[in-house]
Amino acid sequence: MLQIISQLAITCKDQKVTEEWYCRNFGFRRARV
Repeated sequence: MLQIISQLAITCKDQKVTEEWYCRNFGFRRARV
């Protein structure tokens, strides 16, 4: 249950934060689908 909620949070609310995190940690931004 928590994993699903976390995924939804990443998908909906924290989209911007997640992209920044990818950029910092991997040096690239996720492709926007």
